[in-house]
Amino acid sequence: MFFEIGVALFVIFLLLVLFTYISSWGNGPATDLTHSMKDKIIVITGGSRGIGLETTKDLLRQGATVIIGCRDKVQANEAINTIQNDSHKSRCSYMHLDLTDYENIKSFVEEIKKNYGKIDILINNAGSCFRNFTLSDGIELTYFTNHLGHLILSCLLLDDFNPKGRIINLVTTKYKRVWESTLDKFTSNSNLDFSYNRKGYDWMKTYILSKLAGVHLSQYLGDYCSNKKMDVKVVSVHPGFINNHFFRDIEKHSIYWFIRDFFQTPYRWCMFKDNIMGAQTTLHCCYMEWEKLSNGGYYRDCHYEQLKPIGLLENAQKLIAFDKAIIEKNNIVKGDKKVMQIFKKQID
Repeated sequence: MFFEIGVALFVIFLLLVLFTYISSWGNGPATDLTHSMKDKIIVITGGSRGIGLETTKDLLRQGATVIIGCRDKVQANEAINTIQNDSHKSRCSYMHLDLTDYENIKSFVEEIKKNYGKIDILINNAGSCFRNFTLSDGIELTYFTNHLGHLILSCLLLDDFNPKGRIINLVTTKYKRVWESTLDKFTSNSNLDFSYNRKGYDWMKTYILSKLAGVHLSQYLGDYCSNKKMDVKVVSVHPGFINNHFFRDIEKHSIYWFIRDFFQTPYRWCMFKDNIMGAQTTLHCCYMEWEKLSNGGYYRDCHYEQLKPIGLLENAQKLIAFDKAIIEKNNIVKGDKKVMQIFKKQID
């Protein structure tokens, strides 16, 4: 009797050790870097929940002033109220930002300049996914929110960084799944109306394409800043696969999803990161010495990783040319020179 109980307890102990080990492996490493961010001005899109909020909290602990740009004022204020330390809370503010509205992005940037002058870091963290095919001003909504809005925001702020500025674009390692033939179809002139996405709309495929665009933005804009001798570096960050609201909010519309979610829950607990761990690579790129940061580089699990060919500059130039075409076709930025200047290299 006592032997059986002992064996059972030992098995439970081994399972707990195994579970803890697998969970820590799935969570990935935490950054081992810390750096005083006193007097640093940081703008983060989508900083009101998830990994964006955890990124914000850590930056505040290091002394930064953080401006959260997002659409939902109530959610943003609720997020700020979760910050316990009054000193930290006093250095965090919300400003309305709709990444699918050029005039609003422009007003957001003007307000930043008016209130703070120059900034040190822009974290393009916001991301969305839409179950149904939707256009906004002629642009597919996932692509507009996740990429094109961030491109416009980055361009409008590009001349307003303090020395050793950084732009951090959050992407996904699933960019590797995109074939070059798929990219060619997506960026072709025949897809300026997004008919390629509309036909047999696949929200996950569209989401991955929008995140590949984030990788391309880092490659292209990093190269642009280097050629122009600008004191700004641009990087991509894969935060990991996160056990939070993001995809479950999109998918929870079918019995199939509920069944799959039930069986996947233990796997997510073991293998997916929580929001705090999901913020670590972004923080790593904030705290790393500027000279050591690889311009245009891709980071995951707090270390630099070589990009696959689909993410490199040659393919980035195809996508940026597509961005120029859809911006001009739909008159998105009304000829704004600060945005259009980055495309000049494409024309020359």
